[in-house]
Amino acid sequence: MGWFYEASFVEMNAGGYSIFLRADLDYPLHEILGLPDPEENRDEEEEEEDWGEEEEDSTPVYRVKTVNEPLDCRGVLRFLLKTEYLRFNDVSADINVDGAEPWEEDLIRNLLLRRGLASFLMGLPDRELAELYARTGGLGCESNRLRLKHLAQAVREAGLRKMPLEQIAARVGAPDWWNLPALTAAVRAYAQTAGSAGPR
Repeated sequence: MGWFYEASFVEMNAGGYSIFLRADLDYPLHEILGLPDPEENRDEEEEEEDWGEEEEDSTPVYRVKTVNEPLDCRGVLRFLLKTEYLRFNDVSADINVDGAEPWEEDLIRNLLLRRGLASFLMGLPDRELAELYARTGGLGCESNRLRLKHLAQAVREAGLRKMPLEQIAARVGAPDWWNLPALTAAVRAYAQTAGSAGPR
């Protein structure tokens, strides 16, 4: 990565939203996007006069996509997670997210740094993600990420993927779906019971 990468998601009056990119990367953004070089067609006569004031940031902005769907956290994540050149080798990278709910900002920021839980978490309903954030403090805590990782593995092995946690808890007999260690233990016990009751 270079110095910065900025993605803006702007809602349109007619519905849907447009995605704008601005970046200072190791390679020019227009080359990555397959767009013409904006410097080639710049008319020098139209450049602003230098009045001795601080020079404004002239990094080009590109509209790369228009989506005819309501703007939400999942649409933002789908775009960002598919952006191959937006991959961070340093999990301490500084990522700022503005204009979203606290649980959405936490989800976007942490899934960009650690993508392993993306499929599991994006399969949960918004209300569960919001409540998990309120009860646990979000994914910024390593212990929370480990609990979710263990739960995701247990759910996958038990064949309960793509189900809300509340529904999983009811299936396996766990009293509180937001108690991640207890739910994980109940899912593992359920899987063992289901396996032992299988065809012989």
